[in-house]
Parts: sequence; C-alpha cells; structure tokens
Amino acid sequence: MRQAVLLDPLVRKAAEYAKKHHQGQTRKHTGEDYYSHCCAVALIVSLVTDDPEVVAAAYVHDLCEDTSITLADLEKEFGPRVAMIVGALTKKKWDAATPVCEQDRHVINQLKAASADAATIKLADITHNLRTLPAEGKIDYMLEKAGQVAVLQHGDPVLVQMANRTVVHALADALGAAA
Repeated sequence: MRQAVLLDPLVRKAAEYAKKHHQGQTRKHTGEDYYSHCCAVALIVSLVTDDPEVVAAAYVHDLCEDTSITLADLEKEFGPRVAMIVGALTKKKWDAATPVCEQDRHVINQLKAASADAATIKLADITHNLRTLPAEGKIDYMLEKAGQVAVLQHGDPVLVQMANRTVVHALADALGAAA
C-alpha cells in the first residue's frame, strides 16, 4: 500500500509545515481551508509513488506562491530535492505590464522543463482543482489547464490519464453550465 508513505517522518513534517503556513487561508472558489487542497494533492501523489521527498513536495507545492516562504526556506527544512521540485512548480511573479500571453508561454515552458516528479505533482494539483472548483464561468481556466496537461505527459502515466479524463469531464460540465 503506497499510502504508507504518508506516515514517513519527512512527509509528516511537510504536512505540518503546510498546515502551519497556510493557516487562515481559504480556497478562492470554495471557501474551504486551503490546507485541504495540500492534503488532497499529497494523497493523489501517494497513489503513484512511495518517494517521501515527492509526497513532501506535494504538501508544500504552493507555499512559495501563497505565503512568505521561500525556496531557500524549503531547502533548509526539507532538503534540495524538495526545494527543486517546488521551484519547478512555482509561478514567476510578474509585473502588471507583462502580457498574459507571455506569462502563459512562460508557464508552459516551465512545465515542459519540469522533472517527472514535478509534473506528477502538477497533474495531481490540476486534477484536484478541476474536481473541486465550480464549473460556471470557468471554461477559459479549464482550457488553460487542458493545455498544461498536454505538456505534462512526462509525469506519472496514471496521473496523466486521470488528469486527461478530469479535464474532459470538467469541460463538459462547464459547457453544459454555459448552455
């Protein structure tokens, strides 16, 4: 049973770290405690790997974007590999003048260059987001995620398939809601 990795000391430390630093944050479209997303992504990743560093990175994958935590902080707490994986997933901060198409192109190139471990976490992240966010008015978002899944084919094959199916179902729901 792969989920035993969730009991690994490094993974437990990452779970507590994410819980502490996401405290008080809620998911934008659902109002749920943000930490629930971290747990869901880590659980999905634990279905396909028993590597503690990859599952730990899944727990802390959004910290550098959503908190004051830096990659240097993550490297100090969890080691260079976890920090490297999270760094591959962390969106660059843009100034308001940067065109959205340039930002999107950068994200696609970043995901193409990501390791298989980082791609696997991003596939789990997309899967969870698309399964839990409301469909109404989200067609552009879902198409964006479909494009990301298309360049993440080097991630875990089970999660590639899961993400592809989730994108198709989410788009069908969104198109049905728009009709």
